[in-house]
Amino acid sequence: MKQNLFFIRIPVLKKIPFILLLAYFPLSELIAQNQSYSEAQTKMLREADEGLKLAVIKKDTPKIAEAYYIHGKIEVSRHNFLEAQKWLLKSLSLIEKRGDSYELGRLYIRLEENEIWQLHYQNAIKYLRIALKIFKNIESDRGLALAYAAFGNMYSDENAPKPIYNLDSALFYYSKIEPHYKKINDQLGIAGVNATFGNFFAKKNDIKSIEYYTKALKYFSDNNRYPEKLQVLLAMASTYLKFKKYGDAYQKILEAEQLNSQVNNYQSKRKLEITYLEYYKAIGDWKHALKHQEVVHQLEKEDLLADHKGAVSELNIAYNTQKREAQLGEKDNIIVKQNQFLVGILIMLLGVSGLSFLYYILYKKNKKISLKNEVLLKEQNHRIKNNLQSISSLLNLQSNRMVDSDAKYAVEESKLRVEVVSNLHQKLYKGEELAEVELSEFIIEIVEGVLQTFGFNDLNPKYQLERMLLAADQTLSIGLIINELVTNSCKYAFKDNQSPALTIKGFVENDDYIIEVADNGEKEKDFSVLNVTTEIQKSFGMRLIQMQVIQLQGTYRFYFNSGTNFIMRFTPILCNF
Repeated sequence: MKQNLFFIRIPVLKKIPFILLLAYFPLSELIAQNQSYSEAQTKMLREADEGLKLAVIKKDTPKIAEAYYIHGKIEVSRHNFLEAQKWLLKSLSLIEKRGDSYELGRLYIRLEENEIWQLHYQNAIKYLRIALKIFKNIESDRGLALAYAAFGNMYSDENAPKPIYNLDSALFYYSKIEPHYKKINDQLGIAGVNATFGNFFAKKNDIKSIEYYTKALKYFSDNNRYPEKLQVLLAMASTYLKFKKYGDAYQKILEAEQLNSQVNNYQSKRKLEITYLEYYKAIGDWKHALKHQEVVHQLEKEDLLADHKGAVSELNIAYNTQKREAQLGEKDNIIVKQNQFLVGILIMLLGVSGLSFLYYILYKKNKKISLKNEVLLKEQNHRIKNNLQSISSLLNLQSNRMVDSDAKYAVEESKLRVEVVSNLHQKLYKGEELAEVELSEFIIEIVEGVLQTFGFNDLNPKYQLERMLLAADQTLSIGLIINELVTNSCKYAFKDNQSPALTIKGFVENDDYIIEVADNGEKEKDFSVLNVTTEIQKSFGMRLIQMQVIQLQGTYRFYFNSGTNFIMRFTPILCNF
């Protein structure tokens, strides 16, 4: 995780990777035009770029690896997981050969963080164990403190499955951090440990958390650590709200607001507005709560627009760089091309005769290969179908053996997600198009399957779906989203509901495709506009919805109007028909 142990993970939109064209276009120029980086990240990347140039000239492998590491670290913080993994593995390939070191252990912790964000907990555990072994071998107190903090954060992650989510294990590892920081007299680290314990006891609804937050706050205030101080103030405010100490909570929010002008970044603004939202919800001031909810949505919208603007800048830079490279090469090649022209004409005349005969031979050979490939494709699809059916059967068997209703629900939901993938595979296998699926038919199949699973066979949903051919990967994301939404309606909105109703719309608007899902559940039993942010952080299903919307590069929101309403907008790949 991050060296400051108490940082709170806040979901952000996934950024588009950029291309490093170091020889012709300095990375610092590219960064300056990319608005999706923060000011601090831009400064770090500029310094990394300068260091990388000198390191390449001097063939200084450790400094090259460090520059790669900085890129990976920043991409992890931007949730650009694939780009982060690329940079981190490039760094790993250079420094792993040099044996155990603090830098190597720190790199494995960063790889673990990248896996945690993607919910790959087993991979994260593997990387953490390697890091811990390295730090023990080199007897690094700072490294051991980082590793124990990472273990504690993972075991206290509420999104982790139950075998991993274990607060006793988290407390065990958190307790091992402070002695190592004391040994090297790292006061910042000790303050971070206090903030971490504050977060831990806040999760357990223990008022002792305030005591730890206060210790951390004193250090951060005395040393002008504004970003850390801001996070502790907001964490204290949220904790006071849990214990209904509204006056103390409001005072900490006001202090945080005064400090925010000095921090002034997207995440701090968003967290401040969310804390205001929690406060006004707690005191029942729904007017102000809605106002701050709208500010949160506006901040997220601005971040998305900045992200798109940065992506356009990256593409323009790549295009201009390639154009410049082509112009430089054109002058050198013009004389060579003139000399080669006459020779080329002669070769083409000879080649046409040879190709005519070759095409005839290839035609006969390819005809045989096509027949063979058709058989192989059928066999491959048949095996995929059988494997998906086997997974579904195993989940069904496990569900039948379970007594606990919550566990049974969880397995049933997993089975529905597998069936979404299976339905998509059937569509691709049986359809004439290999990479496109008719969306409206696919949505109806998903909805009917979920309703049947939860025993709502008599419910007749209202469908208003325009027909559309859609790319397979986008169709899968939409199928998973629809599956989660209808599952939530069955579990919360339709329970004890005498006349359950479900409406699903899909239509084109300004080249975008709009999907709306609405039920008629009671407000307090459903995900309302005021608690959806909290639900995203707690619920795997809601987090899955958010991840799939990000995958679609779309936008969404929940609101309440005679039931829970979900609306999503995204740009489809392929065309309507």
